[in-house]
Amino acid sequence: MNKENDKIKVLHVITRSHPFGGAQRNTWLSVRDADPRFSVALACGGGDELPDLCKKYNIPFYRIPSLQNSISPLADLKALADLWSLIKKEKFQVVHLHSTKAGLLGRFASWLAGVPVIVFTIHGVSFDFVMRPRSAPLLLWLEKLCAGITDGIVSVAQSCKEDFVRRGVCKEDKIRVIYSAIEYGPIDNAKGGDEKRKELGFSPDDYIIGAVGHFRKAKGYEYLVETAPYVLKEIPKAKFIIIGDGSQREDIQNRINQKGLQDAVKILGIREDVPEILKLMNVFVRPSIHEGLGRALTEAMYARIPCVITDIWGSGEIVEEGKTGYLVPIRDPEGMAKKIVFLYNNPDKAREIGINAHDKVVGMFGVSTMVKGIEKYYLEIMEKKTKTR
Repeated sequence: MNKENDKIKVLHVITRSHPFGGAQRNTWLSVRDADPRFSVALACGGGDELPDLCKKYNIPFYRIPSLQNSISPLADLKALADLWSLIKKEKFQVVHLHSTKAGLLGRFASWLAGVPVIVFTIHGVSFDFVMRPRSAPLLLWLEKLCAGITDGIVSVAQSCKEDFVRRGVCKEDKIRVIYSAIEYGPIDNAKGGDEKRKELGFSPDDYIIGAVGHFRKAKGYEYLVETAPYVLKEIPKAKFIIIGDGSQREDIQNRINQKGLQDAVKILGIREDVPEILKLMNVFVRPSIHEGLGRALTEAMYARIPCVITDIWGSGEIVEEGKTGYLVPIRDPEGMAKKIVFLYNNPDKAREIGINAHDKVVGMFGVSTMVKGIEKYYLEIMEKKTKTR
């Protein structure tokens, strides 16, 4: 298929570009590295990261201002109409939806527009009855409703797939697990070292414990603040760093200040040098209470950092207890602290876990592996639908 008209037209839709987290990066890599057989475009609501990247790589981009994360009946109806109009006009053959709001509205718009192949990616289970006890029943009902008009579902973790099946959203054969990719090059080429340590205000013997992710309730950073005093009691030179920004940042900073932890727990904000900072970390932590699998986790594992994370969703698929990392229950600061202190007291074990973690990630999270898997899924669905006509 060399001619543009012979290519399969694909549209990826995600609710917003900012914050530029795991779902956004997954979507972008699927667009950027698409096979030449596909003509790929991208649409989203607010945020500049994705449109700027599309402009840089000369990829068609469509802004949908009415598509927003918050619930607004009028805006949501307009977003549904706007998406329908775009999809109908451009005659996309595959529409791939990402994130909850775009996933719900986009699937209905695609169905109304008569799109041949409608695909949705589960980046994290929306109907989390622990995190969202009030809205979970409605979200579960909506997912069941949308599943009937969805041709294929991609899950970023086996556990997310199992939850969809267990809750009766759809049958097992409608969901395929394809792990979210990470880019190995930036981590391989990162230097880190004494200069970066000095730049961030750390001494050579500081023990650095790091977290990466946007400041929102699901990340559970308040529990990381609670973890710090337990660790500092055993490791006086421990330093906690959190890379990211978001709506919960001020609240977390206030908690840090109230406990007098300003010198030990530092919020670094959004950084362009995350791979270099990863190279400084002795331990990576993730205190999340709701997360699909987590790109920051796989990047840290690839960087050979021993990880201590909460045991949620897909975590156990790549973190094997005592071999590639450690799992602790959610909302358990003391349990997290014990694992961090253990790694500090057992540097050989920490090094071994880091190496094992790297080896585990290498074979599972390459960009090419993810993109080829998704595109193969499109083609399989198209072929199956053609045969059943």
